Amino acid sequence: MERFVKLFNDIDDVKDIWKSVFASGNDMTIFQSFQWNKNLAECFKSDITLRLRYGIRYFVCCCDEKPTVIAPLLLPNNKLNPETFVQILGQDSGIGSLNFIYGDEATDEDFSFLIGFITSTYGSTLRIGRLKSDTKFSRFLSEFESAEKSEENVCVRCRIPETAEENYNNLDESAKEIADKIESNEIKANVEIYYSYDFGEAEKETIKSLGESTEEVKGAKAFFKKITSLKKVKDPVMNFSRNDEFVYAKMVVEGVLAGYIFGVADGKGNCSILTLKVKNEYSQYQPECIMIYEFIKNAIENESFETIDFCGEADGFEIEDFGKAEEFMSVEYKIKAMANQPEEIIEKAIEEE
Repeated sequence: MERFVKLFNDIDDVKDIWKSVFASGNDMTIFQSFQWNKNLAECFKSDITLRLRYGIRYFVCCCDEKPTVIAPLLLPNNKLNPETFVQILGQDSGIGSLNFIYGDEATDEDFSFLIGFITSTYGSTLRIGRLKSDTKFSRFLSEFESAEKSEENVCVRCRIPETAEENYNNLDESAKEIADKIESNEIKANVEIYYSYDFGEAEKETIKSLGESTEEVKGAKAFFKKITSLKKVKDPVMNFSRNDEFVYAKMVVEGVLAGYIFGVADGKGNCSILTLKVKNEYSQYQPECIMIYEFIKNAIENESFETIDFCGEADGFEIEDFGKAEEFMSVEYKIKAMANQPEEIIEKAIEEE
């Protein structure tokens, strides 16, 4: 078998390849999708500091002309950036699981060849974090001699109840009282849930102001906090809202936005909550609990998903309040440049401009 690497500078040039490879991989999540990574790239382009420090390139490993693995990477500008490692796109976003993009047919030889090319060409350490330990690529790295496990974390997702009654019974007494008063219209509030949503300018401004002034119940990391506050309409989150995978829930109390949830559904039964924020002056209505309760209630009714990944800690509430907590491992690897790399790996690259 003959292997070589194609290099792309623009994500749109690799769109068809990306979607084909992504569709054939059971390890893939929404965070490896073309649209999600395109949104990351757009956010990157909007930040002049990031553009000065890094460049983005897309590496495609091919075996007998068939694309098998894609690596979207940030490459440091050595003149302006003292960092000596190459990292996967999204590494510092603090959001979601990371991985190379590959189908079920990808082999250890494909991974080894691509990593060899990247580290030999750039002479740098390759950093890949937030990689689920039960994926094919993670299992490969656990045995790869140049890979060092630098971090390991326990992550938690929630398996939602099977019935609306069980969902209601999971609430504590105070949350049940609020839910009942909303149901009876004693409290003038409602939760609206959208699986595709086109934000108007007024709502964008409301969300922006809410994000800048509210308590972070599920802490949005710095990167996400930034991209939800961009002044331009090129906001990746807003762009993603026009896709079926996007989930948006908002709680309105007496006509005022009291809290919101941003999330993405992967089409495989899981929904990842990217951020959950509430307005402090409405905390007596427990909007964080009520929104998640209604969110799960809607998912049960529509069979939308079975698990919720809070993408890290869930401050302000216990995950067990909403369903059965399930643990999974997230790991980070640092892969050092491989010594004595065969010349054919270094030479077999095709530039795609």
